[in-house]
Amino acid sequence: MKPAAMSIMNDIVVVSDEEDWNTMIGDTFQYYFASAFPIMPQPEPFFDLRHFTVEQLNAEALRKQLRTYVILVNLEDDESATTQMVRKDLGEDRFLKNRTDGLLKSSVGKDKWARNQIVIYIMGRGEDELVKNIKESFSAVAKRINIHDEDQLKAKVYAKNVNLGLSEEIQTNYGIQLQLPADYQTVMSKDNFSWFRKDTKDATLNLVIKKIPYQDPKDLSTENILSLAGQFGANVDPNNEANVLQINDQDLPIMEYTRKIDDNYTLEVRGIWEMSDDFIGGPFVSYLIHNEKEGTLLNAFTFVFAPGQQKRDFVQQLDYLVKQIKFVE
Repeated sequence: MKPAAMSIMNDIVVVSDEEDWNTMIGDTFQYYFASAFPIMPQPEPFFDLRHFTVEQLNAEALRKQLRTYVILVNLEDDESATTQMVRKDLGEDRFLKNRTDGLLKSSVGKDKWARNQIVIYIMGRGEDELVKNIKESFSAVAKRINIHDEDQLKAKVYAKNVNLGLSEEIQTNYGIQLQLPADYQTVMSKDNFSWFRKDTKDATLNLVIKKIPYQDPKDLSTENILSLAGQFGANVDPNNEANVLQINDQDLPIMEYTRKIDDNYTLEVRGIWEMSDDFIGGPFVSYLIHNEKEGTLLNAFTFVFAPGQQKRDFVQQLDYLVKQIKFVE
């Protein structure tokens, strides 16, 4: 029996020769896979990276029991320990065919040294081709790793199971299925608007839901998302009406994406929120989901307050929650 793989989500072990890691190969991999997660008050990487050579892997058994590996291999370097290992992994015929035609830029293996382990090979015939294939495969490889991490992410979100009462209330009030975790509580609920919050010793995670009619294509815009955030922000501090939550889109960037949630067109906006009378703030992600059948928009506004803490994983937990939304017909 192989041991169960260890380590946490967003953690990648990169395997390559030391000489390759200290060239454009390593620089390119770090540029893409350790690039800034959008958008944080202080830079945080997409993935946490650690690098081992094959010799370092073989020297310590525990290094082979981690969850996620990316192996960078120069197919033309027969003297490389990494190339020799991958040659055995792929098989002689497949290795030689790829060294000839170069069609296989990447490949995925599972459970090489431990159970529930993913091993992704990124290959190239020489340094230039390997650098090119790292760039071109980034999106697909990152998505594959995120899918592999989803079980851990779900376990974090629902560590204390589901709040059945609030989940039923959300379905009644907003016509959506959303399994709210048991450690969330209602802060405020009125007029097609609800604010739920989870408090831990390290962070406060917030989810705000609001349902509005869809009347014009302009309603499905970044301007409307920011306007809805402003309406909510005016009610955050009942003890000080002048202290409002506001979106800083003057000094800091706003990033926009489009996606589908429950097969409905969704506009996603990311940025930084701040309090007008306090020196506090953090990341937010706001989603505007168009329920075309019902003629409504559902705004799910999420924000994190975690002073002194890394915030990427908290944002991912809220992101996971929102993406589970399903509309009840």
